[in-house]
Amino acid sequence: MTPAPKPEKRGPKPPRRIVRRRTRSRMPKGLAQHRELEKVADCLWREIVRAGAGGDPGDKPCERCRMRPGHDAHHLVSRSYRQTRWLPDNGAFLCSNCHRIVGVDGEENRALAVRLIGAERWELLNVQKHFKVKPDPLAAAIALRYEAERLGVKL
Repeated sequence: MTPAPKPEKRGPKPPRRIVRRRTRSRMPKGLAQHRELEKVADCLWREIVRAGAGGDPGDKPCERCRMRPGHDAHHLVSRSYRQTRWLPDNGAFLCSNCHRIVGVDGEENRALAVRLIGAERWELLNVQKHFKVKPDPLAAAIALRYEAERLGVKL
């Protein structure tokens, strides 16, 4: 049997033109704006909670242990409840160690909340979290901005 002849060598292939498609976000525009407003409201809430702890920004003590400087803003009622997410009463300024402890232990969280805001306000927050009204992040951001200006928080 005779072997088949080898094909002729061709030159290098010409470069293919890469067609770049304009990539768009799959997220609807309204949802992206909503999430951006939520981030703004969260940042304002965090700064208000820090300002409420008192002291200089660099050395504010943890509201639970009073020993280490705090740097975490903690939601007393979970931030997944939108109705109480941006209420200034719903925050505590904690060090990272206390934030970890309070975040895991519900009884510690309740004790901290009762000490900071009182039993009546704690019960009111727990009732309020079950309301079926969804707060508007734009309205929350505006209200938080006024509160920050009232407290003299630098943004």
